Amino acid sequence: MKPSDAPERQPGVLREFLNPLRVEERPDGRTWRLLEELRYRTRRGELVTVPAGFVTDFASIPRIFWPLVPPLGRYNRATVLHDWLYRQAQAPTTPGGWRNIARAEADRLLRAAMGDCGVPWLTRWLIYLGVRLGGWIVWRAHHAAPRFALLRHAGHGPTHFDLLLEQDTALATWQFDASPTDFAPGQELRGVRLSDHRRLYLDYEGPVSNGRGQVTRLDGGTCVLREPRPDHLELMLHGRSWQGRFRLERDAAGDGWSLTAVADLFGFEAGTLLGQLPGAFIFPP
Repeated sequence: MKPSDAPERQPGVLREFLNPLRVEERPDGRTWRLLEELRYRTRRGELVTVPAGFVTDFASIPRIFWPLVPPLGRYNRATVLHDWLYRQAQAPTTPGGWRNIARAEADRLLRAAMGDCGVPWLTRWLIYLGVRLGGWIVWRAHHAAPRFALLRHAGHGPTHFDLLLEQDTALATWQFDASPTDFAPGQELRGVRLSDHRRLYLDYEGPVSNGRGQVTRLDGGTCVLREPRPDHLELMLHGRSWQGRFRLERDAAGDGWSLTAVADLFGFEAGTLLGQLPGAFIFPP
């Protein structure tokens, strides 16, 4: 976004968080899930809402710096907001739409929000300088390649597992009756293609709207594809615990899909040229 395209500050608008932060620790011991949405109003009058169910790790601060800046503190709400902005790279506009934001703007909002939380000047500048120096690594991890998520969906019909692949502004989604993390190379898992899901499910855990059960986030990470076609995909998934090369292809009848584990991540052929999923590539229903 060009500087001239940035929305103007609105006179008389108070910059503030509109509600407290409520989270619960997840079983992995490293991340937390929001129990309620977190709302922040900027001086431009934009209302940034981090949805309930968002999974965050708060401030990603190397352990060596914890004596100076621990990962949890008075800045918790500000770091959750920053985490959300880094994942989405978007912010709402006052007319009700969305606009893209750059990493620098997300970092400035973090600094401003920490001030609104009463974080001492030195602490907020240490954190701000830290994200300016090292935040590009996290930003690039979120946006340099398409992302994926694997969710367990229970409480609405038989328990099943959803594989979501990022494509442009939505998530191409496949449903399987068993977890694809449990099968070995050569095994095949049958599934069906679902309608596209919203991008928030990349980082979501919690109840599904309209009483359709609850999803638990099993894994997530980056997804690299090689020569994707509408009915055949070869992809390499690199998550926290689930990593490997897989083949996802539509059957001849056109009413189902199969997922096959080809090899683990380290079995991927050396020197293979990999391509990222083009933003304009649309998976068929």
